Amino acid sequence: MHGNLWRLAGLALIMTTLGPGCSGGDAFHEAGPLVLLSVEPVIEKPVSTDNLIPNPRYSEMYAGAPAPIGWVAPTDRDNSRIIRKPIPSQEGHFMIQQWWDKVRGPRGLADFFKTEMIHLKPKTRYRLAVTTINMNETSASVSVGQMTSAGSFSYLVRDLIVVEPAPKERRRHEAEFQTGVNGDVFICTHRNVNTTYDEAAGRAVLLWLDWSLVEVGPAA
Repeated sequence: MHGNLWRLAGLALIMTTLGPGCSGGDAFHEAGPLVLLSVEPVIEKPVSTDNLIPNPRYSEMYAGAPAPIGWVAPTDRDNSRIIRKPIPSQEGHFMIQQWWDKVRGPRGLADFFKTEMIHLKPKTRYRLAVTTINMNETSASVSVGQMTSAGSFSYLVRDLIVVEPAPKERRRHEAEFQTGVNGDVFICTHRNVNTTYDEAAGRAVLLWLDWSLVEVGPAA
């Protein structure tokens, strides 16, 4: 079943039963009440727990490379830049600090920090998750993009995840999308036009921590 699934939690049923020693032809006891305590949404379990994001904690990176293996840095480094930093007390785990310049403003693909091409199944649902720490009043998004047959970029899902301003707060974001007939996608990060900037530095800054992408099931 696709979409929201629902669970009956704390369902108490006093079922009609046969009395002691009764056969199927004997009379039933009177049925008791059905008591429904709560109804809760259930998150559909993925069909696989394999993480499809390449290098999701940025642990692999060639010396001097502009981005970790499996990732692509913004091409306009005066407008947006990434820096890989170790996570304190988590050996071998890293985070990406991304900043965007206020003066130059959003510049589309040149701003993007993104994965390399991920080959997913066509017409399939996936669940994407990422942990962030917002360093000021930054508003940014995670989108899913594709390359068209003409070789240009297009959004499969724009603003799949929106990171709202929450200074110094660590948050986990999660959302689902589905592929079309073409399963090849990029996961992209970009600032939003309504973001605010640190007045002193003239930048919006966000930390991208660990990522997860798992297959949920066939498209609805």
